[in-house]
Amino acid sequence: MQFRTLLFKKFIVTVFAAFIAVSGAFGQANVHVVKQGETLYRLSVIYGVTVEQILNANPGLTAQSLQAGSSVKIPASSLAFVDGESQTPVQSQVKSAASQPTHGVSNASEIRMAMILPIAEKGLAGGRALEYYRGFLLAAQDFKEQGHKVTIYTYEEPNNQNTMQEVLQKLKQNQVKFLVGPLYLSHFSDVVEFAKTEGVKVLIPFSSKVDSLNYNPNIFMLNTPSVKKNEILANLFTKQFDKADTRVIFVGEEIKGNEQGFTDYLKEQLTKQEYTIGELSVDFNIEDLHAYSRAGCTSVIVPTSSSAAMFKNVTKLIKAYRTEYPKSSVALFGYSDWQGAAKDYRQELHLSNTYLVTNAFCNQWSTETKRFMERYKYWFKQDLLPVVPSMAILGYDSGMYFLHGIARYGSQLSTQDINASHLQGDFRFEPIAPEGALADSNFWFIHYRTDGAIEKVEVQ
Repeated sequence: MQFRTLLFKKFIVTVFAAFIAVSGAFGQANVHVVKQGETLYRLSVIYGVTVEQILNANPGLTAQSLQAGSSVKIPASSLAFVDGESQTPVQSQVKSAASQPTHGVSNASEIRMAMILPIAEKGLAGGRALEYYRGFLLAAQDFKEQGHKVTIYTYEEPNNQNTMQEVLQKLKQNQVKFLVGPLYLSHFSDVVEFAKTEGVKVLIPFSSKVDSLNYNPNIFMLNTPSVKKNEILANLFTKQFDKADTRVIFVGEEIKGNEQGFTDYLKEQLTKQEYTIGELSVDFNIEDLHAYSRAGCTSVIVPTSSSAAMFKNVTKLIKAYRTEYPKSSVALFGYSDWQGAAKDYRQELHLSNTYLVTNAFCNQWSTETKRFMERYKYWFKQDLLPVVPSMAILGYDSGMYFLHGIARYGSQLSTQDINASHLQGDFRFEPIAPEGALADSNFWFIHYRTDGAIEKVEVQ
């Protein structure tokens, strides 16, 4: 069954920590010295309290009487935030694994969790980890405002040559029951064993290459292991494109493409189901493609690579083919990586009748996404990284999912349907093996229709 949703029609510089727990912010009031331009609302957002709570703690204070240089008593909050513009850069705040955590978000909680990521590391990996972390903290803020309590202990991940044991011992002492991280492959074995022996739920946000997955149901992965992903995508393909009216043409390069593992598996499954299959080189002649054409059938082109070069070559040839044979039906099976091309090559996506398979799609024009981007820039004084999927939104979506999931199910969190708000990906976790780790299995198509519309096609 298909469900279609019409979506819409026609570095590293010094980075500031925008969320750092204030010493003395918990269990007792703080005194804030007002800066020029600050308002009561601004203070309420910074400290995670309401305007009414600030007024109650300061008899006689009004919005009109608030002046730069004056002192305002801030009541205690279960989750405190400080505007990073006045804070020390993250790099100088990060402590070694043997020290106390970089910062905690609360001192009394319903959920005790930790994040271990290289957020101070220079380069793309560190930049992505930092942005993901920030998005998660924005989710924690919303979670708190919905009446929950959470403690987040944040540790800078040791480099990939160093052990994680000291950090994990700290987590045990702090009675952490949910962990996000790590990034480096060399740390996975320590974390997987820790999750198993201590009963801690672990979310690994950036990799699917984790050992001992078949025997550890406490591990959750946002990136689906290739074997499981191949099964999901092949099943999705056959449900979307019926063999009775589909001809599948695989387009390859001289060297193996980066999607060769998937396309080999898909070809094997389609052969078993007796689909009509053909193969062409990336510089195919349109007459070669037309040779596979049949009245009432759609020729679905499946590239063996998601490279930019493959995308440009294939869409160019499909455009020429449609010009020469306007009555022929053709579609392009595309990859999530191509979402980055939508800004500059949207016309090509539509002309090619493209079906992008993905588990993360962000409608940049939606009110909710615009609001999130504005909020992110307000707190962190930066735009989101130009990557697909968005790391900040991934952090926010996974934060909302797991915080609500753990609040509701605790140590029993597994494959339940969590009704949490999301901007980019609606997660659905399934075990990769009986009693094994769980991976996100919720993939769908983003269909760039030839009439200029874009729709989300969910196949169940």
